[in-house]
Amino acid sequence: MALNITSTLSTKEGIQISNAYVRVVSQDGPSGSHIGIVLETYATESAFNNGLAPIEVTQFEDVFASDYDRATDGVDTLAYAHEKAVEYLQSKGVTAEILLD
Repeated sequence: MALNITSTLSTKEGIQISNAYVRVVSQDGPSGSHIGIVLETYATESAFNNGLAPIEVTQFEDVFASDYDRATDGVDTLAYAHEKAVEYLQSKGVTAEILLD
């Protein structure tokens, strides 16, 4: 699973990227009531596959948290993290879709 961003992003160095590839990492909180979500953003899927470092963009933070309730949100925390990542990015004006690969 990954995200495809179709919005134009700006790196902290001022470079414009028209599309981006994002890997999502979910980290279960010890209380089970929230998860930490890390967005690793790459200029392309090839950049990720070739082991290049993630890029930093100005439109959003790469770490955030979301409330989580296993009973209502399901047991697949990675899928849940992807859904929350899309919502988070939309709240920042960034268009993203989940890639099932």
